[in-house]
Amino acid sequence: MQARVAVVTSSAIALPHEMIRDHEIRLVPPSFTMDGRTYRDGADIPMEDIYAYLEQDKPFLTTPGSPHDYLEAYREVAQWASAIVCLTISKELSTMFDSARIAMEMAKEVMPRVSIQVLDCGTLAGAQGLIVLAAATRAVAGDSLKQVIVAAEAASATTGLFLLFKTIRYTARTGRFPEVLARVGTLLNIKALVTIASGRVRMVSLHRSMEAGIQRLIKVTSEKVGHTPVTAIVMHSGYSKEVEQLMAQISGELPCTQVWLSQFSPIMAYIAGPGAMGVAFCPTKLLRPESA
Repeated sequence: MQARVAVVTSSAIALPHEMIRDHEIRLVPPSFTMDGRTYRDGADIPMEDIYAYLEQDKPFLTTPGSPHDYLEAYREVAQWASAIVCLTISKELSTMFDSARIAMEMAKEVMPRVSIQVLDCGTLAGAQGLIVLAAATRAVAGDSLKQVIVAAEAASATTGLFLLFKTIRYTARTGRFPEVLARVGTLLNIKALVTIASGRVRMVSLHRSMEAGIQRLIKVTSEKVGHTPVTAIVMHSGYSKEVEQLMAQISGELPCTQVWLSQFSPIMAYIAGPGAMGVAFCPTKLLRPESA
């Protein structure tokens, strides 16, 4: 078997489809249930329909990828790879890490010659996607399992994520906000800016308007990036003039070598709520084959 490394991850990574295809990234889609029907993340259902459904506060159930789902992914890529790196959402935020680890143990029985490593990205959405892309860039370049892991760890240490919630009542359902703050914030229509790193959701600031939140988002992102050339992903759960403004300012005010625009996945939209937006960024040098 050719000594190649495959990269496996969940589907809610906000990367452009062509990047996923070109870097041979195998996605494991979680599922969600709305109006009594169950869909796979990425299914053929308009995101606008999902956003409209969420605004009605109807039941929306989410199910992360199971150990069986991850095992099937491992089996598939093992047809051409001798090693696998699986990168998951933070284990503090999802059970996907546990599912991937269980599948890794199961794989030892059915494909003992394939080396599998499961890594916790410590984050989610576009930030997870950039970490995955850093690893996949090294994998498609023909690097070893160790080199791919080193690339993922380097990206994890330098990738950032800021999310701006138009309302915190959706996120409050996940238990990530103190109960009192969730009640008051919902009542006063407060906009919350948060960052996620090392599996922890940390409040950055609260705002009465999206305009103020966007300007604060730009400021903290700029401070974090500094003068380092970065690749950025602007994410949203419903395109709007505010998203257009954020995209223009990120492109014009930060040292970006490229900026991608992406919708939140259905499950991420459930967490963030309609009207949410965010920015993920990673040093561009870590996404190039010559970075190692």
